[in-house]
Amino acid sequence: MTRRILLLSMAATSLVVIAFLIPMLYLVRDVTNARAEVAATVEAQSIAAQIGVVGDAALQVSVNGVNTGNDRSTTVFLPGRQIGAPAVRDSDVTAAASREAAFTAAAPGGWAVLVPVGLGDGTKAVVRTFVSTEALNVGVSAAWLELMLLGAGLLLLAGLVAALLGRSLVRPLLAVAGTANTLRHGDLSARATPAGPPEVQLIANALNRLADQISDLLQAERESAADLSHRLRTPLTALKLDAEALPK
Repeated sequence: MTRRILLLSMAATSLVVIAFLIPMLYLVRDVTNARAEVAATVEAQSIAAQIGVVGDAALQVSVNGVNTGNDRSTTVFLPGRQIGAPAVRDSDVTAAASREAAFTAAAPGGWAVLVPVGLGDGTKAVVRTFVSTEALNVGVSAAWLELMLLGAGLLLLAGLVAALLGRSLVRPLLAVAGTANTLRHGDLSARATPAGPPEVQLIANALNRLADQISDLLQAERESAADLSHRLRTPLTALKLDAEALPK
């Protein structure tokens, strides 16, 4: 019974942990990715706000400051030139120059945030901030490991609780079985101690009542045998006296 309770508890807990863990793993990944994309968008917007306001030299300093010590790389595409991290003027940059709003696009090895900026001469500049896949997933592996360890801990805790619960159910049953074996070997004074769940206590009380009834029946049988012996004694004595009185 203990093994069955343990297996049932582990199976149920495994289903709950899996149902909880898998969505959490994806949620952690999505939140981390979204955080990286938001940070890249903020950086691109901050650089975009300086275009047309400051000169190329000051803009270069700002872009270099953003790119220094960062796992993202920002490039400003101006008509005929670019400032910042080396990058290819691909189709996404060309598409951004024809748009009014910023957007995010998949790029080889990661994602890119593109922000178009209108210039005074009617042309457009594009700020491109690239985020690599590794940068998007920073901390995801550690968070996944922690969640998996948490799931394993929950399984172990469920197994421990199930084992303790199984023992609390089995011990009273074993005690009742031991009392039944003692009665079977002739010790009618043995009685079970009601303990454990109500159902087990009911069995123990029923066994005790059965033992009491057996004791009462045996006592009644002894009394009946003694009374029968007493009743037979007087006629037998008379027969014996009559037999002795017969002439030899």
